[in-house]
Amino acid sequence: MYEIYQDSMAITRYNPHPDIFLTATANPNWPEIRNELKPHQTATDRPDLVARVFELKRQAIMKIITEGSHFGKVAGYVYTIEFQKRGLPHMHVLIFLQGIDKIRTPAQVDRFVSATFPDPLGNAALFSTISRCMVHGPCGSRNPDASCMVTKNGTLICKARFPRSFVTTTQMGKDGYLIYKRPDTGLVYRIGGHEVDNRDVVPHNPYLSSMFDCHINVEVCASVLAVKYIHKYIYKGHDLTTLVLGGPADEIQQYLDSRYIGPVEAAWHLFEFPMHKESPHVERLSLHLKGMHMVLFNPNDTPEEIEARALLQRSKLTTYFAYYTAFPDAAKFTYLDFPQHFVWKKQLHNNRWEPRQKGFAIGRMYFAKPNEGEQFYLRLLLTIVKGFPSFEALKVVDNVLYPTYKDACIALGLLEDDQEYSIRLEEASIIQTGYQLRRLFAILLMECSPIHPEYLWGQYALQICDDVSYKLQTAFGIAQSTTDQIKDYGLFLLDRLLLESGKTLLDYLPMPLPVSNWSMEFGNRLLLEQM
Repeated sequence: MYEIYQDSMAITRYNPHPDIFLTATANPNWPEIRNELKPHQTATDRPDLVARVFELKRQAIMKIITEGSHFGKVAGYVYTIEFQKRGLPHMHVLIFLQGIDKIRTPAQVDRFVSATFPDPLGNAALFSTISRCMVHGPCGSRNPDASCMVTKNGTLICKARFPRSFVTTTQMGKDGYLIYKRPDTGLVYRIGGHEVDNRDVVPHNPYLSSMFDCHINVEVCASVLAVKYIHKYIYKGHDLTTLVLGGPADEIQQYLDSRYIGPVEAAWHLFEFPMHKESPHVERLSLHLKGMHMVLFNPNDTPEEIEARALLQRSKLTTYFAYYTAFPDAAKFTYLDFPQHFVWKKQLHNNRWEPRQKGFAIGRMYFAKPNEGEQFYLRLLLTIVKGFPSFEALKVVDNVLYPTYKDACIALGLLEDDQEYSIRLEEASIIQTGYQLRRLFAILLMECSPIHPEYLWGQYALQICDDVSYKLQTAFGIAQSTTDQIKDYGLFLLDRLLLESGKTLLDYLPMPLPVSNWSMEFGNRLLLEQM
């Protein structure tokens, strides 16, 4: 899942951020399912039928989005299939629109997303779908026992923040999430024995809801701030169940997280339906030092046979070098951009790059941590230099052969003023979450000794703390946190990470230090460690 997540974020590198986040869930009452059931059967008795029908619906939804230009011209998309514990499949889709069609204004949002009840007289079919499939809860004071209700800071609230407030116009939220128009029309409807109104409606696209008669939640991604967490959500992985092992005499119970596979998911795999798809294609580019590429071999072979096979097997990187060795006058591209112009052909003993005749692909190199030494500096060079024919050629700068890739980076000026770490943070900030970025920054401080860490912090503090606003709201009840509060709490969390290795921010002056005593305010250290 993490590999797929990184592929998805590679698409984000070429398209600033997705515009639409869509979740579609199967409806067990679809006529295509109901009409095929025998007497006394329900949808749960026919997981094969549910899987087949949902796959057909998935194809139809994607065709409308990608070919019909319902939201605009699509530049790319990714989707994953998941399964509820009760067995119903659902699909998460991220849609990237081309530049002229990207959603930037509230008026554009209102064209595609509605969070209100339709007219029950003028559009009875759509009203029926929204009433059955797109109303949250009801929860809150009307139904405090609802499954979505949780206790935070001693208060019982809905974890999905329903019911929402009435809003006369759509607003672009500063945290990257929109506040959809929910006018107070004074109309109240009775659903599930409770009164509901526009505050309880899940955002949806009226056309798709009326077309497919099921739960289709449509959200607009207004800012890149929300992107990483949406990507992370759709790749969170499969359902798990917990088993308890050991007899009653054991003092410590052993817990084993096991994969939960329901009947519909089993049928889905038996039919070999796709679990994931992305467009454009992302080509994963191998990264390794000279002579350290992966080699497949038979353990029964002799060392001589294994060595001979290793000489024949070529990686994408060595084949990239081989291309420019054979064609030194060809157009120069970086290793990362190479898949945009060439197609990887994998054949026995004849792996090669061939000029691309059609289509488009995005290259994604595997990551290398700063503490990986030469491999990190090799990766840094491969993102900058173009058309070099060998590992040794990468070490040549201005006709001088340097002994290491790091020395070559220094000669190119990539390491002056901590530029290597700035590049790494800039690239990581596109893909990694706030917690991962703080981990990376802690590694930079402890193992890489940047010259001016305070400058790196000042440059990337908001990206490193992009999850802190939510933490302040949930842990401290600070609904509108200031930039200073976000940075200060981010420094506190960074200091906690350093403390795990016996270090603190005091060891890396002139790094700024947290001003507030967040540890005193937060109180419970065990909870703090989980932050």
